[in-house]
Amino acid sequence: MMKLTNCILVACVALLLSMHMHSSEGATDEDVERLFEDKVKKGNSKIRPVKNQSERVEVEMSLFMVAILDVNEVQQSVEATIWMKVFWKNELLVWNPSDYGNLTLIYPPKENMWKPDLAMSNGYNELAPVGLDFVLLKSCHDGQTVWTPGQKVHFLCKIDVSKFPFDTQTCNMEFLNWAGTKEETSLKYRDPEIELPYGHVAYPNSEWTVTGM
Repeated sequence: MMKLTNCILVACVALLLSMHMHSSEGATDEDVERLFEDKVKKGNSKIRPVKNQSERVEVEMSLFMVAILDVNEVQQSVEATIWMKVFWKNELLVWNPSDYGNLTLIYPPKENMWKPDLAMSNGYNELAPVGLDFVLLKSCHDGQTVWTPGQKVHFLCKIDVSKFPFDTQTCNMEFLNWAGTKEETSLKYRDPEIELPYGHVAYPNSEWTVTGM
């Protein structure tokens, strides 16, 4: 939930990503290739990442507002650019760093990795999956996995401008895991740990101010 005064809501973030094949100086390209052959290439994006398939995958997500693009009182909608960080543990991709030159972190291809099928349920046009065009997965040796999708979203928001120009709006962005049941996957929100340059948004809007998230 986000609050804006003569503003709009949403969460936002400016993420600086440093891309490396691995995080350990001692690992060689052969160590990385060996790990991919032993573990990563055997992965299947259709298999939930738990050894006991009757157990639930616990998923957490944080949302960051990059910019508010438009607040449309006629359409009763908001357009914004967002980044998300999605967290879960992949029990099927765990390794001992000492076996691979102290390699502790890799960026596996999406074809070999399960990820939750997130979608915005109150989208303006349709139920659209999150992160189709941009997928970055980061996997640690203990199975902890992070997915950082980013995209433009267009969602419904009941907007009342009767008190313009001193109005405050509260809008919701609603997400669900559309391809699984609650017994298979849980989805919880995690407060972001990143402080944005303009409070709750990375880039300011000339008309609206994000006052809360």
